[in-house]
Amino acid sequence: MSFGPPPSMYTQSALTAETQQKKHRRTWLLGLFVLVLVAAVGTGGWLVWGGGGKGADASNRSHGPQGPLDVRETVEKRPADPTGRMAVRFSVDDLGPGEHYEMPGMWATDRILAKGINKTVIGLRMGTDASPGDEQWKLPLDGPICGYTRRVTGGNRTAVLFRANDRGGAYCNHVAFFDLDTGREVWETDFPYSKLGDAKGLATGGDDQDTPSVTLTHGTVVVTWGGGTDAYAMDGGRRLWRTTSTGACQDMGAAGGDALLVRQECWNDDAPLDSTDAVT
Repeated sequence: MSFGPPPSMYTQSALTAETQQKKHRRTWLLGLFVLVLVAAVGTGGWLVWGGGGKGADASNRSHGPQGPLDVRETVEKRPADPTGRMAVRFSVDDLGPGEHYEMPGMWATDRILAKGINKTVIGLRMGTDASPGDEQWKLPLDGPICGYTRRVTGGNRTAVLFRANDRGGAYCNHVAFFDLDTGREVWETDFPYSKLGDAKGLATGGDDQDTPSVTLTHGTVVVTWGGGTDAYAMDGGRRLWRTTSTGACQDMGAAGGDALLVRQECWNDDAPLDSTDAVT
């Protein structure tokens, strides 16, 4: 199996530069938040941020027509004209000094740009210069967003994780599946959590939580939570299956799309606790 040519000094330097740029681009919502999405002129479609979107036409899709429960897959073409124009701008200026909001997750359809802001997901109509009150829809959650997937279904639905309430120590143990075009919550449910240090060989203790993750594969929303993995039906939210981590291994992430890949981390009891050899 091949994964392309080995890294060179040029690819490594490019990766380092990209990592540094990403760190510089990380910003807080302080006083004024302006969200701008640029659409490429001449493509006939919107430039997508935060996870696949509809391309210029159906022929761009790498897997042909997709159903509403399929995970959306597209192939973007280089635009004939690199000139761009503003598609969406949203300004918020009601924060005081020192206040900030986390803004996890952004998705786009051909009609809506959706953005997570603290414990709410908002939908903005493409082509608008919007202010608070101009949203097409708002989806309030019972606590702050604490995880999301960039995957979107053929029916323009996706999933986010959120905390049960606003308490700082609340665990990230709820998942919501919702419609990006309408803002309607299709379903939500809770899932287990695993405290950091519960795994054999990782004796850190405390109340910190293993970081959960969420992804989408055909007809299924999948959540990993350290102590195992849960899968829920997109249609109705019924739990389809659960696996439980055993021994010194924990489920610490998943990748979806056409297939599902779950990442496990395992701890070596014979290695020093903080050694890089402790995790495999």
